[in-house]
Amino acid sequence: GDAAAARTLQQDVLDASRRILGDDHPDTLTAKANLAASLRALGDAAAARTLQQEVLDASRRILGDDHPETLRAKANLAVGAWNSGRHEVAIDLTASALAAAKARHGDEHPVTVRLSGLLAQMHEARR
Repeated sequence: GDAAAARTLQQDVLDASRRILGDDHPDTLTAKANLAASLRALGDAAAARTLQQEVLDASRRILGDDHPETLRAKANLAVGAWNSGRHEVAIDLTASALAAAKARHGDEHPVTVRLSGLLAQMHEARR
């Protein structure tokens, strides 16, 4: 794919979402997360991490710490940390997201299952 073109389009979507919907709208947060993924694919880990942290902070404020979208934002931040070689930070973020998911949603909820799988992959890869 064309990561640079995707990044430009993702930025355009984010700019439009902010202008039309505002910074705290769920679609704007999704657009910001998508731009972060494009930046990460282009190797701009620092910019991606900043956007991912903004998404997590806004999700916590708007939805609460244990909402599935907040937990997904935390997992995205963890994956970014993992890909930047910050494995302990990634595992800690994922473990805390998993604990919140289990406490609020139980073991059978899709977000709990996804976080369990992500944490298992991190432990396996760290061996």
